[in-house]
This record gives sequence, C-alpha cells and structure tokens, in this order.
Amino acid sequence: MPAQPTTLIIGGGIAGLAAAALPELDGAVTLLETEPRTFAHSSGRNAAIFRPLEESECLSELAVRSEHLLRELDAPAGVLQRQGLLLAATTSVALNPLLATAVAMGLPHHLLARRELEHCCPLLEGGECDVAIHLPDAGVLELELLETWLRRRLNARGITLRTGAKVTAIRRQATRVEGVVLSSGEQLNADRVVIAAGAWSAGLGDGCGCPLPIAPHRRHLVQFTARQAVSSLPVAWNVERNVYVKAHGPMLVASPGDHTPHAPGLPAVDEALLGSFQGTLAKLGPGLADLPRERAWACLRTVTPDGHPVVGADPRLQGLYWFAGLGGVGMTTGLACAQRLGLAFAGGPPNPKLDPARWLD
Repeated sequence: MPAQPTTLIIGGGIAGLAAAALPELDGAVTLLETEPRTFAHSSGRNAAIFRPLEESECLSELAVRSEHLLRELDAPAGVLQRQGLLLAATTSVALNPLLATAVAMGLPHHLLARRELEHCCPLLEGGECDVAIHLPDAGVLELELLETWLRRRLNARGITLRTGAKVTAIRRQATRVEGVVLSSGEQLNADRVVIAAGAWSAGLGDGCGCPLPIAPHRRHLVQFTARQAVSSLPVAWNVERNVYVKAHGPMLVASPGDHTPHAPGLPAVDEALLGSFQGTLAKLGPGLADLPRERAWACLRTVTPDGHPVVGADPRLQGLYWFAGLGGVGMTTGLACAQRLGLAFAGGPPNPKLDPARWLD
C-alpha cells in the first residue's frame, strides 16, 4: 500500500482553511499560519458580501457551487444572511453584461426600475442610479461563524493547525518540492505545498523560482451611524463606480472601491481618500451624505491581471500548488475553489480560467 502524501498549506485565510476543511485533501495535512489566529488579515477584514453574479461566468459558477457546498457540508444556519443584493447603475447599458451572465446561468434575478429599486433600498432614493439587478439569494456571510465552522471541520478531520508559524521559503530539490522553512529555522518536509498566503503568495512563488503575476491592492471600508433602520436592507452596489454600502447590524459599512497597489502587510488608512468618499456616497443617495463616521480600516485584495483566482498545480515544480489571487471573490468562491484544488490533487483536468499555467509561456 503506497504511503499517504504529506501536505503543507501556507496561509490561514479563507483559501487555506477551505482547502484543509474540504474532504478532497488526503493524507497528513498541516496548515501553517503566520499570525496567532486564522482570518487575521483580508479574510477577517473584508465586507464579506456574497455576490453570485459577475460578468465572468466562471466566477459566477464558482459562487453558485460554493453556495451549494455550504448546504452539502452542513454549514450552520446563519452563515449566509440572504438579505439580497442590488447591482445598480445609471443606465441599463452598464448592466447588460451582468444580465447576460444571469440569464445564461439561470440565476434568480429581477431588473428593477428607479421606483422599484428605491422601494427595495430607500438608501438609494434620489440618487444617481435609475436601474438595478436584484439578486434575492445574495447577501452577507457571517465571518466569525464561517471561520469557526471551518476550524471545526479541521479538528474533525485531524488536520494540524500551527499558528505563529511564518514560512520564509519553499524548499525544492531539482524539479520537485521538498518542504518549507519557517522563520524559526525549522524545516518541514512535504510531498505537496499549497501557496494560499494571500498578499504574501507572490513572494513565496518568486522565492522558489515559480513567479506568477499576483499583486496585493489596498481597499478601504468605513462604518457609519445610520439615520434610519437598515438591518433588513439589501446590499447596494453601484457597478459603475464600484462603490457599495451594506447594513452591519444597526450600522452601515461602505467602501469607495479603491484599488491601490500595496506591499503585503496591514495597510494604513488614507484620510485624504476617505474625505472625498463622502461626496461619492451622496451621489449614491442623498440620505447617505454627511453620515457620522464610527471607524475606518483598510485591507488587501490580492488579484491577478484577469481577475480570476489561481487554483491548481504549478507545472514548473512537482508538488507545488496555488490557491491565491482571490481578491474580491474569496468569500464568495472560496469553497468551490478549494474543491477545484482537490481535483488538481487527484490529477483531474485543470480549469483553464484558474490554471496557473495560463500565465506561463
């Protein structure tokens, strides 16, 4: 009987936890997280919007599959709060690519004119948007509940989780992976290494001679005091400005949709950028003007040039796998991407939209 493979997963965000929690991964598995806890960076600092509709059918299909996996894997009730999502614009022309994907995939949706969208979300009343796609099955993921559920699955599957374990290098022997080196100097051997380190993924790939075009970008989020009851309102997303606002309990959380290159780490807040954001919110809806700000923070979204994640085997180094570049879609597609990674472990055919090889000559 052949020996079971040993796998090291680098990163304890949505990618790393999902990869370790799904049943596709066999053998002895260890998840390595730099910080004292999982979900410490982008996975714990994002807006957690579950958006099942993108212009890309590939991303939308992954979102639908992730939603199915929540049910199939018995995620606890309340992980996905289905308050709905409005993808709004000034004219229907801006929504046509999204509508085409929704129709092609059979996603439940409704096209709303101004009066209907303002009734659905009074925050947009008097604003610049005249039309919106309403997605009733979309909403917001409860991050703490999602993280806790994934960690419990790790425990049930006997996965080893090591926090405070910073990987400084991936070791290789000729054309195959050998293991990793920790900042403490400890060396760990493995048959397979998964790069699921978010903003730090590109550096790890560079260090072992397997670079990919993955880059972190900063995005801000701001929490405001609402002037009206908002807890039951759908998420409102202006697709032309890439600005969104959502309820967070009795509060509102909004993002200016900024996308500024940034080094890996915890980004500082740019007050100048947030100053101009208030005016943008007022265009979305006059009732959003001059809301009292409670707090602001920033996180990193690590993306590829085509906006699709990188999931699968690296053909340059046997035993090296990628699960990175999920910026903006990680919470929505993470479980389905983890399943795709499991198919790669089993030697299944790659998805050309996700395959690391798409960036190689």
